[in-house]
Amino acid sequence: MSPFFIITGIGLDYDIFLLVRVTELRGKGLDPQTAIQEGLVSTGGIITAAGMVMVFAFAGMLFSDLITANTYGFMMCVAILFDTFIARSIVNPALMSLLGYWNWWPSNLSKPAGSDKRFVNALEVDEEGDNESENESCGSEESLTGHTGCYT
Repeated sequence: MSPFFIITGIGLDYDIFLLVRVTELRGKGLDPQTAIQEGLVSTGGIITAAGMVMVFAFAGMLFSDLITANTYGFMMCVAILFDTFIARSIVNPALMSLLGYWNWWPSNLSKPAGSDKRFVNALEVDEEGDNESENESCGSEESLTGHTGCYT
């Protein structure tokens, strides 16, 4: 039972390296695909290095005289190699690429860069100070509360 918890902890640790970097790049305005690609490129070295350090640490158990320690060391080495080279570099970015903007759904990062142009147009002011797009952006669309979305 304890190898499951150790492998899960190591997997989450590597996942944090990747996901924090991808979210940071997405917050800087990159689209999800580019943020995922650049995040994987920038964190790939640290994830690989950390995984190899853990593999070498657990590989020491393979030289033990105890069968249980050999089995445990082998299981940990295989799991960490799978997590480092398959899960973090192929599966996780592939799933994130499929989800696209849904990766950041409850936050503002889940919206494309120009998704709220209707509200931006409602706030644009021409040179005389009049609202130039008042009639265009303040149509007859009413929400459930009865507001049209125009605050002029």
